[in-house]
Amino acid sequence: MRVKEVIEKEICKLKYLIILSLLIFCGFNSCIQEDIRLSDFSWDTDIDQIIRKLGKPKETENANGIIFNTYRTKYYSYDADVIFIFMDNKLVGGSYDINSSSQIKSEKNDRNYYISVYNNIKNNLIKEYGNPIDSKDIPVLDMGNERGKDALLKMEMPIYSVWHSNDTVITLVFKYEGYWQIMHSIFTEKFLESQN
Repeated sequence: MRVKEVIEKEICKLKYLIILSLLIFCGFNSCIQEDIRLSDFSWDTDIDQIIRKLGKPKETENANGIIFNTYRTKYYSYDADVIFIFMDNKLVGGSYDINSSSQIKSEKNDRNYYISVYNNIKNNLIKEYGNPIDSKDIPVLDMGNERGKDALLKMEMPIYSVWHSNDTVITLVFKYEGYWQIMHSIFTEKFLESQN
């Protein structure tokens, strides 16, 4: 009988450790949801409908009636935050922030890595939307000298591509503001016009 009690206690401890490990893992990784796509939702989708499908956002912000709900996801295999933007509780835009991931920040603080990420996402967007209607490409700089490095680190104008599809404006931006950042944003023209 004593052996059975010891085994049961050890099994109970093991279950507790597994549950604790899962809770810690979800906390550190903000429970990444695989492959959340803004394109899975039509414009004007109600905020409650999106929350019912995706669950509670990791973060919500309200700025002058515009609501930003943030979820963790994988976007083209990169850790990212996807931000759903609502006006009057209806979906009007969104953005993928590739650099918000602490994993990328800590493991990859390399210009060439971010250039390859930008180019990979841009090539995928070209497949989806065709060639951009406007873009500023990554400059070719001699990174072997300080002048070239300084020029990139002081990027005053971001590198970008812009597409237009129906009533939607799609942008991809690569910039340096103390850290590398890649943002892919999608907005309705109506929302953009309301912000001017």
